[in-house]
Amino acid sequence: MGNLSEAPPAPPHPLRLLHVLEAFLGGTRRFLLDVCEGLPREDFLQHALVSPLRAEDFGDMERLRASGVEVSLLPMTRAVSPISDLRCYLALRRILFAWRPHVLHAHSSKAGFLARAAAESLPIEQRPTVIYSPHCFAFQARTGALHHLLYRTLERAAAAWTDAYVFVGQGEVLAALDAGLHPRREAHLLPLPVDATRFTATPTRSRADLGLPDGRLLAMIGGLRPQKAPDLALHAFAEAAPDVPDAHLVFVGEGPLRAQLDALTARLGLTSRVTFLGSRDDLPDLLPYFEAVLLASLWEAMPYSILEAMAASRPIVLADLPGPADEVAEARAGLTFHPHRRHSLAAAIRGIMMIPPAQRASFGASGAAFVRTRHNPTESLAALGSIYQALAPNI
Repeated sequence: MGNLSEAPPAPPHPLRLLHVLEAFLGGTRRFLLDVCEGLPREDFLQHALVSPLRAEDFGDMERLRASGVEVSLLPMTRAVSPISDLRCYLALRRILFAWRPHVLHAHSSKAGFLARAAAESLPIEQRPTVIYSPHCFAFQARTGALHHLLYRTLERAAAAWTDAYVFVGQGEVLAALDAGLHPRREAHLLPLPVDATRFTATPTRSRADLGLPDGRLLAMIGGLRPQKAPDLALHAFAEAAPDVPDAHLVFVGEGPLRAQLDALTARLGLTSRVTFLGSRDDLPDLLPYFEAVLLASLWEAMPYSILEAMAASRPIVLADLPGPADEVAEARAGLTFHPHRRHSLAAAIRGIMMIPPAQRASFGASGAAFVRTRHNPTESLAALGSIYQALAPNI
């Protein structure tokens, strides 16, 4: 038995931390930026390995470099592609050999599988501690039975190569338990870091300056892609519109469905009541003008858009998805509806737009208080830093 008075071995200092991410867009991109910029430089030497194929903003890569993070590009594809995936796997092995991270944090399904496989292939004395954040497992998406089985099988194989999971939503925890995914050491649920000080319920710019239409605005914030179900939002708004004649639906975001949604808006006779703002970087200025914020997604881990809307004291309409809906309910921040159901969403739109203003204000205030407490960025990033330090190999 060792001497109880002896201090435990210290983790490496600074700790060499390698992030691997395929989808440099949306919430995963935002999470990576928050972590890389939020961890103290004196304690962490960070390297971000990202794919440029779906990069949302190459300027963010320069932003990371300017903050002292090494950035490398590896062209990982989203879909399964045996030849491309093998090349990326081999490249990851070379990078792991050359950079010798103490901790590897893999983000999302594709990078998560390839990075964990590459780390597991190393000699045991050279393997980093392996942490995985799915940011919503691929098998949670609506991909069809065969893809669901494939992704679930791959995740089960990779669980054996994983020292720890870091989840960002309760829905991921439940999905992992249901699929029988168990890491070698432990799992953590980390509240996403949200800087609530960036958001206010009071407008600081005019509607005209922001390009916003007149009327009471219901906003949907997110990419115009199948996961977010913007077509469902349009159909539901068309159903609810006669009961809320002063309401106007605003989409904030861009994506591959834009042309289809333009055509659908015209077919539904909503051209004068729907506005597409495209991608915007001034969300804190826009949010105070929205009567409520809607998210019709078919699957999510924990969307930043909803948390930021809550931080700006906006009431929420959200699909009843495990994780996000649980937080909205706990925060008493708005209404939920049955996923995929147009009539349920239409009823929720009527509900949020027709309740007394004082009740909407109560939803907003309660949500803002919840985000300030639960999603405090200083506390979230300190917790993640502690996880890295605790799991790192001792020296």
